[in-house]
Amino acid sequence: MTESESAVTLINLLALFGTLMFCAFVQSAVGFAFSLFSNALLLLLTDIALPDIVMLSILASTLQRLMMTAQMRKHVEWRQTLPMSGISLLALPAGIFLLKFCSQQSVLAVKISIGILVLLILIAQLCWKVKPREHLAAGWGVLAALASGLMGGLANIGGPPLVLWIHAHDWTNEKTRVTLMAITTVLVPAQIALMTLIFRRNLIPSAWQLTVLLPSVIAGTALGMAAGQRLSKPRLRAVALGLLTIIALTCIFEPLLP
Repeated sequence: MTESESAVTLINLLALFGTLMFCAFVQSAVGFAFSLFSNALLLLLTDIALPDIVMLSILASTLQRLMMTAQMRKHVEWRQTLPMSGISLLALPAGIFLLKFCSQQSVLAVKISIGILVLLILIAQLCWKVKPREHLAAGWGVLAALASGLMGGLANIGGPPLVLWIHAHDWTNEKTRVTLMAITTVLVPAQIALMTLIFRRNLIPSAWQLTVLLPSVIAGTALGMAAGQRLSKPRLRAVALGLLTIIALTCIFEPLLP
């Protein structure tokens, strides 16, 4: 490995560590947005290919979700979450095929597309105001699960449709935070298997990337849980949405600059 290649690798690892730690912090504090941040930031800060970024996001966010779900396992209603996971699984292959199509496009097109997608998700979250209730029509759950599976396969960002569905329920804070994690974590084995099959290559991160992944997620999760207990959720959510807006706009306009 040349000196310049070593420098690029070191920069990638530092960017990966900082990004994953930050994403784990945000998701632990506000309950969503790991992959929304990680995909956009890693596209901007590293030269890692999109499919590999998505795989890193899957593994890192799964570790974070397992840690959170284990702590709040008493609040998981599996008879409710497992059917949602099953419905999401139906749309997952279509999302992964979309990911393969996107990965064959230019880096500039990918950055702009990810930025636009993140921005549309933010607009939906800001505009859809529903008074929480105990029960929703079953069709809304099916629609949210299918959309989640499609977006989860595309970029491991299956959370937003489920966030809208979950927050439309009058549930406790604990159940609200853990339900999303329980639904999406069940899909991970199928997600990894389908990505390997469709891309026809090994997408498992390198040993150095895996070494960076573990401490960054653990540290970010611990800090995020502490912050979530001390700061108000509306304030943390507002900060997260503001940062996502900045990152989305950067993804859209940075490739267009001379």
